[in-house]
Amino acid sequence: MTDEHPTPPEPTDASALPFVVTSVNGVLRNKGPMLVWGVLIIASTIVGFATALLGFVVILPVIGHASWHAYRETIDAAIWEQHDIC
Repeated sequence: MTDEHPTPPEPTDASALPFVVTSVNGVLRNKGPMLVWGVLIIASTIVGFATALLGFVVILPVIGHASWHAYRETIDAAIWEQHDIC
C-alpha cells in the first residue's frame, strides 16, 4: 500500500466521520483532478438545466457512476469485497 492512497474505513462502522475524513484526504491529495472533476460537474449541470432538465436523465447516472469509480481509485479499496457488476 502506498502513501498516496488513504486506507478506507470499514463499511460497517457506525459513524460517517471516518468516511468523511477519508474523502477529504483523497481530495487534498488530488487537488488538480478534483478541480477538473468539479468543473465537469458544473458544466454538466448547466447542460442539464439548459435542456429543460431532460439532460439530467443521462447526466446524473453518468456522474454518479464515474464518481464511484473515481472514489475507488482515489482510496485504497483493495480490502473491500469485489463484485463483477462493472
